[in-house]
Amino acid sequence: MSHTAHVLRRYLPILAFISVLTMYIEMAVLPSIYRIENEFSVSASEVSWVLSAETLGGLALAPVIGKLADEYGKKRVLMIVLDYLHSVSAIHQYFTELLSLSGL
Repeated sequence: MSHTAHVLRRYLPILAFISVLTMYIEMAVLPSIYRIENEFSVSASEVSWVLSAETLGGLALAPVIGKLADEYGKKRVLMIVLDYLHSVSAIHQYFTELLSLSGL
């Protein structure tokens, strides 16, 4: 087995899991779009940036989270990421906060 195949076999499942997790989070936010729009008094085009920010943040952090999962364990890193996402969703007061924190 070549080195490239070994690396792909090692990291591909983690990266695939993180991308599925990112899609799941998007689908969890999707039903709340109308509520976000009404609560923050913003337009539908502005609310769409929330999904874009989450997607771009997930894509940028996927390799980093994958590496951390390799070093510290998948369950531990997954729980930290989920705790962060849960706490971020609870503390925003302004739309700009929601947008910036959901992108991280």
